[in-house]
Amino acid sequence: MIDFVMKDEFNQVRICENQGVVDYPKTIRYLLNQLCSMRLSSLEATIEASRIHLRFQKMVPVYCTSNCLMFPLVGRRGKRSLFINYFSIHSIQYLNQEARITFEGFHVLSFPQATILKKQIIKCEKIILFMNQTEEK
Repeated sequence: MIDFVMKDEFNQVRICENQGVVDYPKTIRYLLNQLCSMRLSSLEATIEASRIHLRFQKMVPVYCTSNCLMFPLVGRRGKRSLFINYFSIHSIQYLNQEARITFEGFHVLSFPQATILKKQIIKCEKIILFMNQTEEK
């Protein structure tokens, strides 16, 4: 399971999964599109549906599969990007303005802006609730 995906200022994309970090030869957009295609959708269609149904304006989480909900902490179009898989989070500790995310493999990622993380977690919970309601129908 993917824990997080990041792009550095040199445009190098790295994926952290199974407690290891590997270089990814393509863009984050390409990766997210591939993940969305497993649900017979595309990245843009998934984002647009979230905007319509849940009224998200920016920093829209991307529901890829039942165990992959990628939410941005740093946008995908900037020099740096960071997407976290909501389902791979084991716990979150908030320390002043910083957040420490512990993943299922018990490795830790520190993020300096806890308020952004809190807002993104709320958005992810809204998506999960929406998806659960639509599956029941």
